[in-house]
This record gives sequence, C-alpha cells and structure tokens, in this order.
Amino acid sequence: MHLLNKLKLFAEKSTSLRVLGDLYTFHITGDQTGGAFTITEGCIQPGSAPPRHIHHLEDEAFYVLDGQFSFVRGKQQIEAGAGHFIHIPKGTLHTFRNVGKTKGRLLTMLSPAGLEKYFFEIGSEATGSLPPNDPSVIEKVIGLASASTSG
Repeated sequence: MHLLNKLKLFAEKSTSLRVLGDLYTFHITGDQTGGAFTITEGCIQPGSAPPRHIHHLEDEAFYVLDGQFSFVRGKQQIEAGAGHFIHIPKGTLHTFRNVGKTKGRLLTMLSPAGLEKYFFEIGSEATGSLPPNDPSVIEKVIGLASASTSG
C-alpha cells in the first residue's frame, strides 16, 4: 500500500489550503494527535520557496515524494530528490525551493503540532486551479511571523 494511502487510513478528514501559490493538504493535525505532531503534503510549484525562517518550538522533517528540491539547513545546502529525508531541528534557520521544472511534492512532519494553525490563518480554501502568488499574502505572512516572535 502506498505511504499516503496508509496515512489516509489514520486521517479522519484531510483539509487542503493554498498558501503562497502552493497546495498544502493536512492529512493529520494536532487535533487528531493530541498535539504530538502534524503531517502535511505540499504540492510545490517550480521555483516556489518560503522565506528563510526558524521554528523555535517545532522540529520539522521533509520526505521528498516527487521532484527536485534544494534545502537550506543552517549553513548547509542540501540537494534532494524523491526518497530523500531532511530533518530540521527546532531553532535552525531553514528554507526549501523546488528547483525542478515541474511541481514537486513534499511530505512534512512537524513535532509538536500547532504550526498548522498558522497555515490555516494565512491560507485559503483549495478550490480549482492554483492561483498566482498574491503579494498581500506575503505581507500577512511577515506580519504574523513578526507578531509571533515579538509576543
């Protein structure tokens, strides 16, 4: 049985959101795991990358399902294709970029859970085709990140 099909057996209901032009499906959230972890699947557009950032509370792990990605973990740059696993310890500056010519897919685990609430705040319901990047969403991301680090 395919890995994602196994995950869906445990997920009561997956929710998909558009965030910064990419599609994120939340297969398992903190509500379902008692806050222990969250598992998402990201369908990432070519060239797409979140800003470099640090999670102060969560470890993050990526498993590349499809595509070609470049990860920054601290001072290290990692090129990763399907089957690669990258762990980002909490407190580590990081980002990733889809460096391929087609959409790529990442399975991401965050532990402990909670960061998914941020995605639900900045994302929009996934309907139809992918919309273009909206600069106002990037401003919202920066505003929310600033508020969470200063409070």
